[in-house]
Amino acid sequence: MFSDYGQVFVFLIFAIGFVAIALISAKIVSPKRPTKGKYTTYECGEDTVGDTWLNLIFDFMLRH
Repeated sequence: MFSDYGQVFVFLIFAIGFVAIALISAKIVSPKRPTKGKYTTYECGEDTVGDTWLNLIFDFMLRH
């Protein structure tokens, strides 16, 4: 009926469809209640002090 590549193609179509349905249904069902607290930085229960963004030098980390 199908060649070997045809079976793989059908499997990929089903896999992509399953992922698409899962993502779309999660987007539809998920609660959407944005509050001010959700956009704050949380660090182990402590309030952050200063700037929370760090400039990391990856070159330094890769060499050592």
